[in-house]
Amino acid sequence: MLGEEQMRTHHSGSWARRGATAGVALTLLASLTASPAGGAPGDCPSIMPVADVRAGMMGTGLTVSKGTTPDEFDAEILGVYPDAILPGRDLVIAEVHSPAIDQVGGVWAGMSGSPVYVTDGGEEKLVGAVAWSFSFGPSHVIGLTAAEDMAAILDYASGSAAAQRALPSKVRLTSSMKRTVARATGRSSEEMADSFTRLKTPVSVSGGSTRALQRLQKMMNRRGFAVHLYSGASASAEAAADASDIQPGGNFAAAFSYGDITYAGIGTTTFICDGFAVAFGHPFSFEGKTTLGANAANALTVVPDPVFGGFKLATVEGNVGTVDQDRFAGIRADLGQPLTTIPIDSTTIAQNTGRTDEGHTDAVVSEVVPFISWYHEYLGVISAMDQYSEGSGEIRWTVTGTRADGSPWEVHRSNLASSTYDLPFEITHEYLHMIDRLYYQGYEDIEFTGVDFEEVTVRDTVKQYKISKVLVSVDGSRFEKTRRIRVHPGDRIDLRAILNPYDEGLDQEIRTLSVRVPRDAHKSGEIRVFGGSGHHPGIVGKATSFDDLLDKMANEATNDRLGVNLRLGRRIKADDATTLDQVVAGGRSISVRLPGGRRGVKGEGSPVQ
Repeated sequence: MLGEEQMRTHHSGSWARRGATAGVALTLLASLTASPAGGAPGDCPSIMPVADVRAGMMGTGLTVSKGTTPDEFDAEILGVYPDAILPGRDLVIAEVHSPAIDQVGGVWAGMSGSPVYVTDGGEEKLVGAVAWSFSFGPSHVIGLTAAEDMAAILDYASGSAAAQRALPSKVRLTSSMKRTVARATGRSSEEMADSFTRLKTPVSVSGGSTRALQRLQKMMNRRGFAVHLYSGASASAEAAADASDIQPGGNFAAAFSYGDITYAGIGTTTFICDGFAVAFGHPFSFEGKTTLGANAANALTVVPDPVFGGFKLATVEGNVGTVDQDRFAGIRADLGQPLTTIPIDSTTIAQNTGRTDEGHTDAVVSEVVPFISWYHEYLGVISAMDQYSEGSGEIRWTVTGTRADGSPWEVHRSNLASSTYDLPFEITHEYLHMIDRLYYQGYEDIEFTGVDFEEVTVRDTVKQYKISKVLVSVDGSRFEKTRRIRVHPGDRIDLRAILNPYDEGLDQEIRTLSVRVPRDAHKSGEIRVFGGSGHHPGIVGKATSFDDLLDKMANEATNDRLGVNLRLGRRIKADDATTLDQVVAGGRSISVRLPGGRRGVKGEGSPVQ
């Protein structure tokens, strides 16, 4: 247990720094009702300030392991860890047990938000919500997000600014705190983990195979989302549930999207107050002001995992409102608030199966449109082809949106793609980079209003040329294969590209392109012969404005283009291009030397990657 001296230091320090916001929330809740925390679903709970929390207090929690009815669990308060996460943000440390918790070895992902109550002076008060685990694996020792921090979210106006501070995913324990937990659990300090880790949010994602889900999980990990993805069922944005389905200790789902790609985080409701629900005890994506679907959920089971800890497997049920705050201490839902969505549509034609699939997903917030829309069509290609393989295809899409002043914008794009091992990713790869660029650009504040994959045609045969050889002629000389040439200002350079088809039954293609050395040239460099844009898909280069960026995306070179450019020094001095009927892959580079010119780039004569 924490010593009295440590507790007193904590009370006079971080509690005093909390400021007016939490105090206003506590005053509000105290004035609204004095009914027990576990009363009617609409009752506002009585909040226990962190200043009153003492080690040794015995409490009761509520959570769901199966179905929709909360079950009780026992909780013993081990102490308070001051300023553990952020300044003025304390962790209440507890040990929890119940038959369901003991069966899987500790708390599970999806238990976040489960309320813990302590009876004080004959009144049941909310201490906090389960949100942190003492190890990466199953643990009975957990961290509670303080109830007063969660109550403060009620004070945020719908127009509050987005969160600015990054949330730590791990809280390192001091030696004294490790000793406290060790004594309480009957272990030695050496056996104890040295940090608390925020419980991951299990996320139900519909429509994906194991391989596709693994790819999305890696993407979420790279973007810093503390989530555990699992294959779930789809849900409709139009399906409604009753607000009474949301109750303290009951299931809560926060949805990024519905339809073909239903992406929803599963957690637990902490409390209801005056038409609002507060859940999770930690952020979902930490967007601050946000728009997410607020949904009921049905727990099927808790899937045990002795290494990383179990997770709640649940289906997403009807909508009950809109999540409008995604904050450090939890998420807030306005129950009954109508939900607006952003349509993502697609028509995918697979020639190998003869299928034409019409797809539809409803994204709930603009911020998730990039990865949800990409994943929608990525899975759409896999579904229509009914296989995960090589192939080729054509894609045409339109993205629409609004500027800060409400005026509309849109960008249209068509391209071809081929892959010898992964067509679903390759044909959507450029789109992913382009829409990510739109989201992260800093020219204007924008919102997405829709995505339409108007026609995506795919097949399991690879239609592709590969640059196998480039012959060079300078000022009409004989064509020859070489890694370097010497030229003079004003010289004409002809390049004959030999293109081999992937399908050996087709004829070889030979195309000739030309560039001229500028008469004022004085630096050496290189010639590059390449397929497509000559750079990574979707990377369109520097733009001068948002409109310029849209124009560059719409007019970016397509993958059926064979191009050549002459780079002398740091600048491209001349270029040429032609278009074929299939994707052009690969490339070659040739070193160019001028009399007295500085040496060209390293790796002269090497293939262009």
